[in-house]
Amino acid sequence: MIRVPSRYARSLDLRCCWSVFGHSAVSCRQISSSVEMKRMTGAKSCGFIDSNVVLYLLSQDVAKADSAEALLKANPVISVQVLNEVAHVCVRKLKMSWEEIAEFLDIVRSFCKIVPLTVEVHDRARFIAERYHLSFYDSCIVAAAVIAGCRALYSEDMNHGQMLEDSLVIKNPFSYV
Repeated sequence: MIRVPSRYARSLDLRCCWSVFGHSAVSCRQISSSVEMKRMTGAKSCGFIDSNVVLYLLSQDVAKADSAEALLKANPVISVQVLNEVAHVCVRKLKMSWEEIAEFLDIVRSFCKIVPLTVEVHDRARFIAERYHLSFYDSCIVAAAVIAGCRALYSEDMNHGQMLEDSLVIKNPFSYV
């Protein structure tokens, strides 16, 4: 089960399950998944996930939260930018404490391959922003996914089905929800 920080979790009517990981108890969302949780073990990634997908792990929308959880369990790729964007939303919009954010991001990081923000990502993002008329920050996400060799970018905020750079397809994981 994916755990979320305790104070915020209580506000979402979540149950305790932190002990599964050998840590102290905090609350987490009950899930009904047959997929057993696994941490990142070098397995082939399912694709790259955008920050909006990660944030749905904290959602009261159970269908979207379950979809986000299934993607996380498949050991996706994320970039440091995704971690930064999630932290920003958690502190500004969700009013989570830094301790809660750290707990949540530690969980997310344990499932993901994390790629850095580099000058190569920046340069590629400028090209992508110009070519596809995307925002620069979305272009940084796309560039990181392309450079990491991902074939799919899971995002709610981009055009579902769009092919970018002849190798990366945008997929909205919630298009069926």
